[in-house]
Amino acid sequence: MNSNIPVYMSFSPDSRLIATAGPKDDIIYLWDLRGNQLAKIKANQGGIQDISFSPDGNQLATVGNDGSVRIWQDISGKQLVEVKGYKEENSNMSLSSDGQTLVISDSQGTLHLLSLNQNKQLDKLATNIPKISDINFSPDNQLLAIIREEGTIHLLDLQGKRQLSSFEGPDTSFGATGTFISQAYGQRLPGLSFSKDGNWLAIGGDKITLRKRDGQEVATFKIPVPEGVLNNWVQTTAFAPNSSLLATGGEDGLVRLWNLNTLQETQPLIRANTLQVRSIAFSPKENVLATAGLDGSIGVVRLWNLSGEQLAEFKGFQGSSPNGHF
Repeated sequence: MNSNIPVYMSFSPDSRLIATAGPKDDIIYLWDLRGNQLAKIKANQGGIQDISFSPDGNQLATVGNDGSVRIWQDISGKQLVEVKGYKEENSNMSLSSDGQTLVISDSQGTLHLLSLNQNKQLDKLATNIPKISDINFSPDNQLLAIIREEGTIHLLDLQGKRQLSSFEGPDTSFGATGTFISQAYGQRLPGLSFSKDGNWLAIGGDKITLRKRDGQEVATFKIPVPEGVLNNWVQTTAFAPNSSLLATGGEDGLVRLWNLNTLQETQPLIRANTLQVRSIAFSPKENVLATAGLDGSIGVVRLWNLSGEQLAEFKGFQGSSPNGHF
């Protein structure tokens, strides 16, 4: 499997730039929306597991597989901040959408909230949730999804320090081909995403489940299974910023759009990749959809308008940077 598939993508707040990185690749790429590579930053973090622009768009925060967190000046690639030493066995990390706060779960199920700017611990929460396999901030940074190894999902209100709900998610151990998911995809629970306002939660897997923040199931979307395969695993979901649409992608290489007012699939059906779609992101201005996935063994990022027309294509994940930063 290609190690340079960009699983994590982040648009700048003004929708002018997009940053991409992968869990097995140690390079951060910065692009404009015409497909021009503007910077290529060597992270030295053992691969990237989260990435986020600052609210002003001038800085980029990355969380590495080695437990380090770094803040970069965007185009120059200059490292501004480095925080080390938060990696332990069986720990998980998630970065807030503004790149300012890091949450870490330890092997005892305790959550540690850290301020990256102040380099200090903000809070410590005992969840009493064993065997945490992943954690994920909501876009408004008010909720945290906590995923157990067997697939149970817990929603935690960080301000009230209380659990809102818990419910069963997809089995996170094995995918459609019998492959251990965390090894195969190197990413979070397949297809878990929050709406921008934190009121909706979408979960992928062998189907798409839409829930409210209190855990109430609203809808289940079935995905057609191509002939000759056991499952059409949904690997990624993303809400439009105004929560009117949900985009989903998976093993068939197609991106589907779902109208959240009618709870029906809507047009267009986008052929994003010849094989898998691994990641989806909407631009803050809602008019551009980014997809990352596999064409054969090659990782490709593409940008689309909501009519399904391709706007740009990013390849060259092995290429040199135009400004010389590596």
